[in-house]
Amino acid sequence: MKKCFPLTFLLIVHLVAAQQRYDVVIDEIMPDPTPQIGLPASEWIELKNKSAVAIDLHGWRICDLGSKSGAFPSFVLQPDSFVIITGNAATTNFLPFGAVIGVSAFPSLDNNGETIFLQAADGRVIHAINYKLDWYPNDLKKEGGWSLEMRDTNHPCADGDNWTASINQLGGTPGRQNSVNGLSNDNNAPGLLNAFTSDSVTIHLIFASPLDSSSSTVLTNYAIDHGILFTQVELVPPLFNEAKLTTNTALAEKLIYTIRTTGLRDCAGNSLLNEQIITGKPSPVEQEDIIINEILFNPRTNGYDYVELYNRSDKIIDASVLSVCNRKTNGTLNAIT
Repeated sequence: MKKCFPLTFLLIVHLVAAQQRYDVVIDEIMPDPTPQIGLPASEWIELKNKSAVAIDLHGWRICDLGSKSGAFPSFVLQPDSFVIITGNAATTNFLPFGAVIGVSAFPSLDNNGETIFLQAADGRVIHAINYKLDWYPNDLKKEGGWSLEMRDTNHPCADGDNWTASINQLGGTPGRQNSVNGLSNDNNAPGLLNAFTSDSVTIHLIFASPLDSSSSTVLTNYAIDHGILFTQVELVPPLFNEAKLTTNTALAEKLIYTIRTTGLRDCAGNSLLNEQIITGKPSPVEQEDIIINEILFNPRTNGYDYVELYNRSDKIIDASVLSVCNRKTNGTLNAIT
């Protein structure tokens, strides 16, 4: 007689927190849902799991530079899958389109563009974008009702070159593959744009694109003259396009420093050509350190008014502390913006 023995099968679901940036990406956003084309009239974003493992989004948040949403409930996002994130009140409206997570305090998305980022439960930034209105290819879609979609999620830090307006007749593709999905090449080197000091021992370098952490956190990839050494470097979230460097001694006023970079790469692996930039520690500005040296108040048709400023001192001056003003009829000054 054959005997039957019960067999127990144990299904193990492997859930992990994202170990690296870009495991989950923001791949579609709807900052201006009106006029309504074919989707609910609410702001939303879409997340895509680019990794090879299922990820529980419990405790994650969507943030901008001034606020953050309530924590996500437990939701397992499978590999190569999508989920819509929106405010609690709009959740049911998006159920016909796919998986939805409703959150409290969903950040208001600026129609003209802003920085938004995805934050893991432990506070790490997983993905950030600084979207802009000019990512839309034409004025009609800039007026609202159309989402912005990422073309190629294999290049999540390619900025505006990898984003454009949805071409789906509904105005977007929440919960499913983007309508502009395709290949996009990111071959642009992360140029060094700016340098400034925030105190006597801290220098900030701003780059054109997010940096790769493995190269950008190596101290020997940065050098400065006048006998100064760097003792610490860190990437600044959420965009990671800024390196914050600490010096071993205080920077002197009225002295220009040259900073050189070598061996840096951006998040797409593009190498930054060896570059250099100058900066210095600003001195307090005093009367007539800066003078108005030239002015154009009556330009030709389609021209622009301007003033030219000249630093006649031997100081390094932080221009952000200055304003160009005119005088009101009551005698008070009015900053020109």
